[in-house]
Amino acid sequence: TDVLHDITSAVMPEFFREHLDSYIKGFVAVLQLAALPGFNEGLRELTPLEQLKCEVCNTLTMLLGRCNEHLQTYVASIVRAVWDLLAGVDESERLDLLATSGIGVLS
Repeated sequence: TDVLHDITSAVMPEFFREHLDSYIKGFVAVLQLAALPGFNEGLRELTPLEQLKCEVCNTLTMLLGRCNEHLQTYVASIVRAVWDLLAGVDESERLDLLATSGIGVLS
């Protein structure tokens, strides 16, 4: 998130804008990745995949806030991926950060 924040804090760089489709499709693909069955059972902290999903959500929140006009064609796929992610979050306290990050994208 720090790197993307630095490159998008003022104006979206030309390289990022030219490759926005690849970035957004990659972010959506990460959000759609599923953990192996039973892998998360009994854990108290986020898995590396869940941490990555948090970072993706934080990055998308930042991008949507700063570069909304460039992302209009991607909003539906982003919202769908985040919605599906949130629908899969259970009541486990360890997933609170993931849920909060996802909600941040939708708000």
